[in-house]
Amino acid sequence: MHPRESDLALYSGGDLGWPAAWKVKLHLRRCAACRAMLAQFCALRGELAASHEIPEADWSRLAAEMQANIRLGLAAGACVTPRPDATPAAWQNLLAYAGALALVVAAVWLQRPAPPAPNAQVFAATAQGIEFHQGGRVLGLLHPRNRDVTVSVGAQGSVGARYVDADTGQVVIQNVVSVQ
Repeated sequence: MHPRESDLALYSGGDLGWPAAWKVKLHLRRCAACRAMLAQFCALRGELAASHEIPEADWSRLAAEMQANIRLGLAAGACVTPRPDATPAAWQNLLAYAGALALVVAAVWLQRPAPPAPNAQVFAATAQGIEFHQGGRVLGLLHPRNRDVTVSVGAQGSVGARYVDADTGQVVIQNVVSVQ
């Protein structure tokens, strides 16, 4: 498959990105028609470069125009004065602070945890073990003598504890899962 003419034109001027240039270079090794088209693009680039010389610029005139534009901009800026009614009144500031305070209070109120329902099942991981609360009753799996306990809490309402029993040296795994 031949490269596009635009890719050959860009390749002739060295303006094609390196991955595409590498592909074009590999293709040019085995395709005489594309090499001929590349030669035409190179010749055309040479003719364009010879026919369009950069004109000499009058740098002092350009500098004078730039200075005049800067002075004009400074003068226009001096003409513009702030409106006296642009500053907010005290009641507007007070209203803004009250709105911000209302947002903070609403955010704190919405983030507070909801109390559990009276018959809700609640699992808790404490320093002594895993506790299951329901209707004012508590069931606990204790591990008081072990300090290095890894506690995990699952998204589906499960709680687990893993530790090494100090007396036996065995790993104890406790998992409590809520089935509803």
